[in-house]
Amino acid sequence: MVKSSTHTSDNSTTYASDNYDSDNYASDNIKELLTYHKAVHERYQVTTKRMVRRNKHRAGRRKRERIEYLLQLRRAQFSDFLRNLGDQPPSRSVSPDKRQSEETATPDPSTSTQKTSSSQLPSQCSESSPQVTECTSSPEESHASTSLGAHVVDIITDTVLQQCEYLALTETWMRDHESAASITGYECISRSNYGGKTGHIAGGVAIYKQIRRPTICRPITIEIDNRMQCGREFGDVCLAEITIDSTIRFILGSVCIHSGSSSREIGMLLYQSLAPYIANNSVHPFVEMDADVPIVLCGDFNVDIMQNTQFVDFMKNTFNIDCATRATTGTTLGNTCLDFTFTRNISVECLNYISYFSYHHPVLNRMVRQLSGLPPAILPSPNEDDRV
Repeated sequence: MVKSSTHTSDNSTTYASDNYDSDNYASDNIKELLTYHKAVHERYQVTTKRMVRRNKHRAGRRKRERIEYLLQLRRAQFSDFLRNLGDQPPSRSVSPDKRQSEETATPDPSTSTQKTSSSQLPSQCSESSPQVTECTSSPEESHASTSLGAHVVDIITDTVLQQCEYLALTETWMRDHESAASITGYECISRSNYGGKTGHIAGGVAIYKQIRRPTICRPITIEIDNRMQCGREFGDVCLAEITIDSTIRFILGSVCIHSGSSSREIGMLLYQSLAPYIANNSVHPFVEMDADVPIVLCGDFNVDIMQNTQFVDFMKNTFNIDCATRATTGTTLGNTCLDFTFTRNISVECLNYISYFSYHHPVLNRMVRQLSGLPPAILPSPNEDDRV
């Protein structure tokens, strides 16, 4: 299933600082980091055992080494990603003598990784793999989960994913007539699995919102005439309208394209699903369109944009949507770029996270600023009890 802010400058959105104590802030941050690393280590051991039990020929030394390498790489990238976004809260002051003694001390090999990461990981962290989309202090995630019901525990025990305000999930395998999977701390805002009616059980998309967050989110019904359902069987799309502080409104979408779909078929599906937001002259001038509303569209598009740029051109020419994901960065274990984020009138920072239960990497998206002359977003503070 498919992982996306304090005081503001003119063009960027940073986290609004609610009064916090810097010492407690730093202390809580370190405790949270240690808890995160412990959970990562335990999940790595469980994953290794599953690999040995289910697929012995792939659970050799090289496979385990690759997983460990990816874990260390993503952990470092995630720390840098958060550290470089927005203003950081003041760190705890350290005397020069104590700082020098810490620098000259010989690190313990078993804890050196944790110490390095703890100094870098800020507490403001907000997918699907899950792909997460963040539109406030916590990132948003987009993630392909391959059956949401089987991986709810994996999501709620991941301290990074739990910081995301919105989860844009793909390959949920949730039928429309079934109740939505329950994720602790989240509520299902919008979902779709039209493919389940046509034999594509391994599909479905959903958008979950963190319950405690003050943003307003409502589902958007995608209405397609029965005579125009020629594109619905090629994938699933669900949309939600998000309002921040009663002034900033944007559309969040989760997309899952079935494998084997051609560029033409994918275009038909998206053209029908996003028809109200078309930004070119292909519609009648008397039809009311919302061509300027900001959009964040993320998910598993099953198109490798490293090999095929035609799809990116279609999205730009039809909806004026730009691809925010770097085409040179693989989003799967096979190093192909199938999961990406498209944006319009919003600037988003993207980062691939690590996944233990999916072929796709979760993608963390963090909204940095809103474009086209719209007022900057003043987003909630990250120093709350359950930070991502």
